[in-house]
Amino acid sequence: MSSVNRIAYLCCELKARDLESRMLVAAHLVKSGWAVIIGQFWGLMANAATSPKGCYLFTTANRFQADAMELCRRHGHVVIAQDEEALPFDGDRLLDNIDSNALRNANVFLAQSDDHAAVVKQKYAFEPVKTAGSA
Repeated sequence: MSSVNRIAYLCCELKARDLESRMLVAAHLVKSGWAVIIGQFWGLMANAATSPKGCYLFTTANRFQADAMELCRRHGHVVIAQDEEALPFDGDRLLDNIDSNALRNANVFLAQSDDHAAVVKQKYAFEPVKTAGSA
């Protein structure tokens, strides 16, 4: 990531659902020397073209998110995708909310479990996939 700053952009769609987990991720990133911007999804996307190059974390990998990921990549940001909505599923259901365009626009995918990582790799032949769990 030499071409981007150590800035993490953590998107929130719904504060009641997303803010606490983003704060947990932010605390770990700050301890590791990252600057962190937590913001409303639509506001962060509206400013992706002019914000300092950094790393955007998308917590779902659906079709809607794929368009936003493409926007961030086009403007030189690193994109990390995960699928928090997969947490209650297993087997092929782990793929229910993943859009192939989202993976095409991601630099890395963070899986909920080793099983999740395996089905994503098998279905989409996507690398890199890292098992990270969920905040």
